[in-house]
Amino acid sequence: MFCEQCAGIRNSLGKTSNACRKRCIPPKWIPLGSKASSVPNLPHMKIDITRKDDEHLIVNTRGQSLFVHRGVSAEEATDGFRAGELVLSGLGACMLGTALTFARNTNMDIEDIQVSIEGVTALHPERIGTIRVTMTVTGQLTEKQLTSLSRVAARCKIHNTLKDSPTIELDMVLTD
Repeated sequence: MFCEQCAGIRNSLGKTSNACRKRCIPPKWIPLGSKASSVPNLPHMKIDITRKDDEHLIVNTRGQSLFVHRGVSAEEATDGFRAGELVLSGLGACMLGTALTFARNTNMDIEDIQVSIEGVTALHPERIGTIRVTMTVTGQLTEKQLTSLSRVAARCKIHNTLKDSPTIELDMVLTD
């Protein structure tokens, strides 16, 4: 939930320790991810993608570039990521980063942590139909800590986006 007046966040358990930034009375709570509104004070992401040649694309954001191959199969895309791999990479990085932040903030004894993701293609329409995520943790954790880490990782921004489909707006612009 977030306060529409000041964009203060209230966590999913309803705790108000990080509630309204301005302590709005009363706060106007709106569910995060609500299609009716967006969090006004959080930055939006912007990506620009350009065609390099018939087989390659360049993805640019914040001064960083990434090479993408248009090939459908892994055999075709030998010199760059495929688009679906970027989706899976974004999910894995988000889950891992969220888990690491939580582990640090709660003083969990983690020596190493890795994520492996597999996307299984579904048809009609073609898409990634199943995503299998394996998070391997090395450290001294209790079952309760491991369960908490799993729960937190599954609530990262990209996971939430994939579970609650965003509105996608496509504008086509024709230039001379």
